[in-house]
Amino acid sequence: MNLSSAALAIRWLVRDTFRQAAASRIAWVMTVVIGAVILLCLSAGVAGEPPKAEVPPDHPREFVPKGEAARLQEYVADRTVNVIGGDLTLLFGAVHVPIHRDRERAVRQVQLVLAGWVADTAGVLLALVCTAGFLPAFLEPSSATVLLAKPVPRWSLLVGKFLGVLLFVLVLATVFVLGTWVALGLRTQVWDMHYLFSLPLLMLHFAVFFSFSVFMAVWTRSTIACIFGTLLFWLVCWGINFGHHHYLARRLDETRYQPRPPELLVLAPAPTAGLPFSLPWAGLSVVGQANPPREPAVTPASSALLALGYWVMPKPADLVNLMFASLRAERYFGEMHEYTVLKKHDALDFGLSVLTSLLFMVVLLGIAGYEFVNAEY
Repeated sequence: MNLSSAALAIRWLVRDTFRQAAASRIAWVMTVVIGAVILLCLSAGVAGEPPKAEVPPDHPREFVPKGEAARLQEYVADRTVNVIGGDLTLLFGAVHVPIHRDRERAVRQVQLVLAGWVADTAGVLLALVCTAGFLPAFLEPSSATVLLAKPVPRWSLLVGKFLGVLLFVLVLATVFVLGTWVALGLRTQVWDMHYLFSLPLLMLHFAVFFSFSVFMAVWTRSTIACIFGTLLFWLVCWGINFGHHHYLARRLDETRYQPRPPELLVLAPAPTAGLPFSLPWAGLSVVGQANPPREPAVTPASSALLALGYWVMPKPADLVNLMFASLRAERYFGEMHEYTVLKKHDALDFGLSVLTSLLFMVVLLGIAGYEFVNAEY
C-alpha cells in the first residue's frame, strides 16, 4: 500500500511541478530564451565556400588559404587540396565570420560553443536559479501540511518534487539540443550526431548541483538561500576541481617548468681603449633562470585537504571537460594545459569523477530526505 501510494504521489508531484513552472512564468521565460537561440541557429548559413576537393581516402587532407590559391595554381589544380574560403553568416547575412578550414569545422565550432559554454555553463546555472524556488514554495507549512495529511510516505514527496524538476529541465534541454541541431543542419547541411551526446551530460551536471539546492531548501526553506548558496557552492567546487588539477599537473609536468640555462646579455659595448689588457670587460649580465623554479607553496596537509575536497565534492570542471571530450573538441579548440598533462600521465579518470559526483548527489539527497522525514510541521 505504501509503495503504490508513494508511486501515485510521485506521479502527481511530477505533474504539479510542470503546473508550477507554467504558473510562475519560469517555463515561458526559459522557452523564450531557448527559442531565441534556435532562431539564431536558423539564421546561420555558409556563403562563398569554394567547392571541396575530392581527396582519396588514403590521402592526407590539405588546405590552402583562398589568397594563396592563385599563386599555387599548379599545386591546387590536381584537386587534392581544399581551398579555404567563404563565411559563416549569422542573422541572415548581417554578420559574417570567416571560415578558417571548411564548412563542417565551422559548424562544429558553433555546436561546441552552444553545448559547452551556452548550455553546460550558462544554461545549467540559469536552470539552477530558475528552479531554486520550486522546493522552498513546496516546503512552506501552508503547502506541505496538506500533503503530509495524506497517507503517503514523506520521502516520496521529496523524491517526486526532485524528479519533477529533473523532467522539466530534461524537456527544456531536449528542445534546446534537438532544436539547435536541426536548425544548424537545415541551414548548413552538417548533421553531426556527436552533438546529441551533450544532452545526458547536461542533465548529469544539473542533477548533481540541484541536489545541493534541494538540501538548502530543506534546511532553510528560503529561495534566496537556495539561489546564492547553490551558485556559491558551484564556484567553490569549480575552484577545488581546477585547483587540484593545476597543482597535480604542475608536479607532473616535465617541460613547462624546467629550468632554463642562463644567458649572457650585453649591457654596453666594450671600450676600445682606457682599460688595462688584464682587466676583463664586465659589461655582461647573466639573465634567465639558473635555478629550478620553486615548488608550489602547498604543505602536505594542504595537498591532502585539496585531494580530499576534490574526491568528495562534485567536479563541474571535469564535467565540462567530459562534455568537450565527447564532442571531440580537441580537433577544434585547444585544451587546457592541466588536462593535457593529466591525460598524458594517465592521472585523470572521467569515469571515477562522474561516479564520485553521483555518489555525492545520492548522499546529499539522503541527508535532505532524512531531515524532511523528521521535520515537524
